[in-house]
Amino acid sequence: MSTAVDQLGIAAAGGPDFGNATTFTSSQELPASCTNPLKLIALLREQFGLGRYEVVMSRSVYSIHTPRRLSLDEIARCRAF
Repeated sequence: MSTAVDQLGIAAAGGPDFGNATTFTSSQELPASCTNPLKLIALLREQFGLGRYEVVMSRSVYSIHTPRRLSLDEIARCRAF
């Protein structure tokens, strides 16, 4: 059974290998119960471009690796409520 997380390319572990040299200088964690994965991926693609971020979900927490930290406003845009 495929989930929205699988369809969006969020890795269960390790993350996708895009074959580029993008440096992730920031890591943040967001609880999956409060985060809409569709909104999260849309925001990351808008802000950083395809392949310039990594999201790994483990134990109901999204670990996000990006070139810069997401602002509180950006995180609020990804809320599931």
